[in-house]
Amino acid sequence: MKQYALCLLVAVCASFTNGCSQRKSVDLPNAKAERLEVLRTINVSRVETKGVYLVRSDEDLQQLTGDTVPEDVDFSTELVVIVACGECNTTGHSVEIQGMALQGDALQVFPSLSWPKGDRPVGMAITFPTHAVVIQKLAKSVNVEAVWLND
Repeated sequence: MKQYALCLLVAVCASFTNGCSQRKSVDLPNAKAERLEVLRTINVSRVETKGVYLVRSDEDLQQLTGDTVPEDVDFSTELVVIVACGECNTTGHSVEIQGMALQGDALQVFPSLSWPKGDRPVGMAITFPTHAVVIQKLAKSVNVEAVWLND
């Protein structure tokens, strides 16, 4: 009986640590592009239109979200990249930036969408899933390209 309890305890602990470990990195298309490092994730208010946005100033962020700029963003040395799903009619939707790369004059952003499975319960609510990250300011002007990994 003690061995059974010990095996059960080990299995539970192994499951717990696996669930808390960091997500494995995703293989992104375009292996020749220069990858960009995400400095940190920030919270922003809702963005109503699905898309990928490069925010270069306080004014850009206020126009896009109606929000004031988070104190930890310094637009003299940093930029904000926001990916928005737009309006969703239930809970359970999310978006995550899996990576970014610089390819010539294009900033390629690789977001993935997650949505509720058909057999899972969801809450009835209007949501606007977004993911916003801070990156180092780029030396040149770029166009933003979204490469949706599972749209």
